[in-house]
Amino acid sequence: RFASEDKEIVFLDKTVCFCSTMNRIDLPHLVWTLESLAEGKLVNRIEVDPETEKYAKLALERMLALP
Repeated sequence: RFASEDKEIVFLDKTVCFCSTMNRIDLPHLVWTLESLAEGKLVNRIEVDPETEKYAKLALERMLALP
């Protein structure tokens, strides 16, 4: 909505995470998830419709391709 109004959004707090959901990820839970995957256990699985899956994969590929 703001982009269409040609406005710039600036966070005043330098430690703020731009994505509130990503800000909830902490090191202990990340380690638990990775260790579970290494043991062959799939935790926190999210299922979405095929179209959402397509665009989610595209977004992840673009993020991982950044230098």
